[in-house]
Amino acid sequence: MLHTSLRTSSLVLLPLFALLTAACSSSSSGNNGSGTDGGATGADAGPLPTITITLASDGGATSIAVQDMMLSGAEATVVPIPFAITSFTLVPPEMCASNTTDDHCGHIHVYVDDNACTPDGSPYDNSDSTASPAIAILSTCPMVDGSHNVRLELHHGDHSPVLGADGTVIQSSAAITATGQ
Repeated sequence: MLHTSLRTSSLVLLPLFALLTAACSSSSSGNNGSGTDGGATGADAGPLPTITITLASDGGATSIAVQDMMLSGAEATVVPIPFAITSFTLVPPEMCASNTTDDHCGHIHVYVDDNACTPDGSPYDNSDSTASPAIAILSTCPMVDGSHNVRLELHHGDHSPVLGADGTVIQSSAAITATGQ
């Protein structure tokens, strides 16, 4: 009797398992944030993630007022950089199930004027990499007020970059003009 009951349960669960397996293994194209469409990479199937800076702009540099904020016990001059992502879950570094191959889980790195404004001892220029808006630190720039180029990149849990189908880092960049310092 127990054998028959297990067989019946297996027959009921088998179609459900097949449906879940098909849903998890399907793959489609997506924008990698750098303008190239492509399929999934890494261990996960599905559309490639995207990141887009969502500053309102008239086609030129967007003017943003600087703010003072306490970061790691010290005051810093920062600007908020709002962004949107698709097919990506933001979590603190090292918190993804697979920190090196999960193309749909990780955090962002912020770069201001490439690495010109990166604080000493840090590989990138932001304090919190898991929410929008990103916080770009300007107090370590040679000049706070004025024109800057901000770039946001998607990174795996181990800080390695998430790559698009064309092998480039999935990223978004924008020109800003910081004011108010």
